Amino acid sequence: MNHQVKKLLERFGLLRPAFRVHEALQAVRSTGRRSLYQNNLGPDGLPVPPSKLIVLVGGHNNAPAFVEGGRMVAQRIQDLLRHHHLQLEDFSSVLDFGCGCGRIIRYWRPLTATTRLYGTDYNPELIAWCSQNLPFAKFQVNDFLPPLTYPDQFFDFVYAFSVFTHLAESAQFGWMREMARVIRPSGYLLITAHGEGYFDTLTPIEQARFRAGELVVRFESVAGTNLCATFHPAPFIEKLSGDKFGIVEIVPGQADQDFILLQRLSV
Repeated sequence: MNHQVKKLLERFGLLRPAFRVHEALQAVRSTGRRSLYQNNLGPDGLPVPPSKLIVLVGGHNNAPAFVEGGRMVAQRIQDLLRHHHLQLEDFSSVLDFGCGCGRIIRYWRPLTATTRLYGTDYNPELIAWCSQNLPFAKFQVNDFLPPLTYPDQFFDFVYAFSVFTHLAESAQFGWMREMARVIRPSGYLLITAHGEGYFDTLTPIEQARFRAGELVVRFESVAGTNLCATFHPAPFIEKLSGDKFGIVEIVPGQADQDFILLQRLSV
């Protein structure tokens, strides 16, 4: 669907059901790529999610690309932490916020001797699959808006890959306040964003808003799906961090998302 068709469907309240039909068709479309996996296990020996769930999370029906994409994101997280003399093994508790069907957390299985792993998502079908197939971590369903059920200052490190890129502005600030609650002082938060590298994909009106430091939100009525996309200028990231987090580093994406490492301030 092109942009104008999407806007028309949104005007008549049909965008979400139309997008769900699109996802269902994507899931049943045969690509032949899944046959690369014997016994439906990935290279890490863990189960590969069904096509329906891969489409929900990744927007495509390419199982090898999904699994390999998770590995690459996990590597980027580790590289960014190491750049600041940190490593996952040093954290006693880690949360994958918006874990989907486990494309990243599956790579942390070797850490379970030192680190308690948690995953949460607002889609119960995704969490059910993770709970059944990734037993080395604890998973639970969260509501679309805060709060989480975890106690205050429960986590040393939380990461949210491709989560804030699909939320409306009010939800982003709400979840940042909740992240500040569940992360201990001096703990870390990693989020990703559509930053400067996406500027040329914006319309002239959107570009003007982006240059003014405003968050650009497309298709807010379907927030939480891959169809809703948000674009984060640097001044908005500073505003989003507020007085609870300090920006440690923003790593610009090339053809992908910016990785933003934040530290919980002791205030």
